[in-house]
Amino acid sequence: MVDATSAETATTPTAVSVAGLLVVVPAFVLLAFGFGGPEQTVDALGAVTTYALPAIAMIAFWWQDWPGSRLRPGWSGLTDTAIILIVGLGLAWIGDMVVAADDTVPLGIAVFVVILQLTLVSDGWPLQGRGVHWPGLVALVASWIVGAGLYLVATAAGMGHGFFSSLLAAIGMWQTVFFVALRGWPFSKISRFRLRLAASNLGVIAAGLLTHVVLLDVVGWDYGRVGAVGSCGIAAVLVVAMLFEPMGKVLTVTTVVIGTIVLYLGLSTVVNQLTEPDHWVAYAAANALGIAVIMHVAVWRRWPVGGKKK
Repeated sequence: MVDATSAETATTPTAVSVAGLLVVVPAFVLLAFGFGGPEQTVDALGAVTTYALPAIAMIAFWWQDWPGSRLRPGWSGLTDTAIILIVGLGLAWIGDMVVAADDTVPLGIAVFVVILQLTLVSDGWPLQGRGVHWPGLVALVASWIVGAGLYLVATAAGMGHGFFSSLLAAIGMWQTVFFVALRGWPFSKISRFRLRLAASNLGVIAAGLLTHVVLLDVVGWDYGRVGAVGSCGIAAVLVVAMLFEPMGKVLTVTTVVIGTIVLYLGLSTVVNQLTEPDHWVAYAAANALGIAVIMHVAVWRRWPVGGKKK
């Protein structure tokens, strides 16, 4: 099984998780503000970090941090980080060739949501177990093909980028809620694999679609706020369920909900003077904070504050 929350994470002492904030918070600040301010940073890093996310998923969840796992702690994290940066830059360059420069981020989001669907929701099927490193690479390529297809279909159907990106954020939030925070529950209760696979995929997509409709048409939010809140939900799940120890289902969901609200209100307050604050909030939550947590836990294996490379 491709698991975003390894056994090492499941038994991590709380002190190590808290110490991880000493790494995650500075990394978040650098990725969110480090290029001259929030607007300049999202302009400089938005596309690169978005395209780096699928590569991070491949190295962290498919390759189990290879090739860095062959090296000593510290050097292993640096090696994987360098590879992810190079791949992110390369994929962002390819994205610029595929679509207009202003459209690259929605395409990158689509690729990331697809690889999460394949990695977490579909349990790596049908690629998992067919090799050591090839399945992850094929998963990345397949996610690009499917993600680009979804983007082109959405564009041809007249779906605006705001609608498309906010819908993907809602689906991504439920991907992480069900398969990172809740460890696959309730779908894990289904014993038959094919039935569980179908229920997982349909359930996540249906939850994302329903959330998107309710927030837009019932609550009355715009696309930007829906995308920002969805991104904050993803970040809250990663902090609660990856950085810290797993808790009971009710406590986990409660903490994630509170974390989502606190993140959105806090980040919005920081940049309320911007013309489009929700655009930066979505980037800061999913890209800056999300990447900081995944890199620290799944790529660097909590080095240097705790944990060892295997």
